[in-house]
Amino acid sequence: MDRELFPHAVHILRGMAEVVGCRPEGLVPMPNVTTAMNTVLRSWQHKHQPGPQDRIAHLQVAYGSTKKLISEIAVQTGASVDEVPIKFPIQDEEDVLEALADALTTETTLVVLDHIPSNAPFVLPLDQAVEICRDRAPNAFVMVDAAHSLLGTPLALEPPLADALDELPQMVLWPQRDSSTACGSPASRMDKANCDISWL
Repeated sequence: MDRELFPHAVHILRGMAEVVGCRPEGLVPMPNVTTAMNTVLRSWQHKHQPGPQDRIAHLQVAYGSTKKLISEIAVQTGASVDEVPIKFPIQDEEDVLEALADALTTETTLVVLDHIPSNAPFVLPLDQAVEICRDRAPNAFVMVDAAHSLLGTPLALEPPLADALDELPQMVLWPQRDSSTACGSPASRMDKANCDISWL
């Protein structure tokens, strides 16, 4: 069975890599978005070992299961959670970007952004949002939930914009930060949290 299915799996991975502009060897199938999000955030938790000195930021409109996962990590580690308020109606994208900037500090070590929230009608300007994260929280791992962005926005996942980016269908891309370095096995990348982009 494996010998029959493996060539088809490889064909699918290569096709998806062309669509999203990444290397096929970095794509790993996942059962669903929630599992993939959990895998990446738990990998970050394992590597970073956050504590009471850490702050985690996410948008007010973050997906429900993501909020629950972040809350659980905070309870387990003592990290503080900062929810970025989104006031409606949104007059300008600057309103969201300013709220994000105000919520971040040098103690922020994890930021979860939503490119197109599932429960709010706006598109977050990722370039500017990630730039704000790099400026206000230079040590933060920046993860983008882009589950609703596939085929709705242009995609070019290499070079990576954020440290992790979740997309549909259920695939995970975990290349090394240095593109000249060959990727290790999925298990070793999960353990070491060398994930730049997650294709979920």
